[in-house]
Amino acid sequence: MALALRGSHLVERPGPGGATQVDELELTWEGARATVLTVHRARLAAGDLVRIRSLLLDLTQELTRRGRLAPGRLTIPAVTTDVASPAILDRALAEGLALFDRTGTVAVRRPGLLLHVAGTKEFRPPSRARPFAGRGCRIVRCLLDQPTRARTASELAARTETSYAHTFGVLTRLEEEQLVDRASPRSGFRLRDPVGLLRAWMAADTKTALTTEGFFAPVTTEAALARAAAAWREAGQEAVFTLASALTAEERHVSGLPHAVYLPGALEPLTAALQLRRTTPHNFLVLRPEPAAQGAAGGLLLSPRALPHGPGVALPQLIVDLDGFGGRGHEQAEFLLARWAAALPLVEARS
Repeated sequence: MALALRGSHLVERPGPGGATQVDELELTWEGARATVLTVHRARLAAGDLVRIRSLLLDLTQELTRRGRLAPGRLTIPAVTTDVASPAILDRALAEGLALFDRTGTVAVRRPGLLLHVAGTKEFRPPSRARPFAGRGCRIVRCLLDQPTRARTASELAARTETSYAHTFGVLTRLEEEQLVDRASPRSGFRLRDPVGLLRAWMAADTKTALTTEGFFAPVTTEAALARAAAAWREAGQEAVFTLASALTAEERHVSGLPHAVYLPGALEPLTAALQLRRTTPHNFLVLRPEPAAQGAAGGLLLSPRALPHGPGVALPQLIVDLDGFGGRGHEQAEFLLARWAAALPLVEARS
């Protein structure tokens, strides 16, 4: 017996979401074939089965009218889920639905056809943690800060001031994505693919800044930026440069990028130091960091780079910021990423 995906259909429906995906499978057994139309729900309730059955019966009629189904072949409405309880299994069959789950359960009851396989595989649902948003990103920054060091979930939780449960959930999600690994369930987590993790962060398209304010600065020389850093320090603020302001001379690969600073406090010291004006062109951006990104506990102040004019964000954060800026920022980010990757120490593979 085998199942093979043949395609998918989007069925328009009212309400949020707008459409339901229905997969078309081909079921083969003992030389026979059938078409299976199935809807996936990670978790199933009894009420879902009635709605799914109605949707699939209507779709079967529509596809038949359009000649989209193999003539003369049995078409079976079905549902797939992560793990089906005995009650859900019985209810699905009573509604005329076949059922498949991730433990290997197969249940099909049609006139002249009865297939039933009890699933025995262990299924662990994927973590719902979001590694690249909020507190989860604190853990990502810590991993990238020391990419060859193995650390336990407890250690990372303390370092990032994040709960153990949330930290472990993020690490488990990264383990599922094969970005981190561990020698055993009791050992520390080690970053398996530093470049892969950084690229996953770039692709996540999450924002470290809640808002961005654009200004024109008449002068953005190193001396001017140093005056700005001195001004926010004198005002008791903690800020950090990013984008063009966080690049050293040898790291600059493109031109035309704006200067920027993550600033959680008042604007006045910075405005006075740089004579910022709210006019175009905007060559200086003030980024207001999300609360979870503030501070040194896995936030923007984790391992800042000591630049001649003041603190700059760590290289992984800078690469993500440049990539997220778009335009020539992508090119600058790729240039920095290649330099960062080349400087990574070699990590011995675990047997």
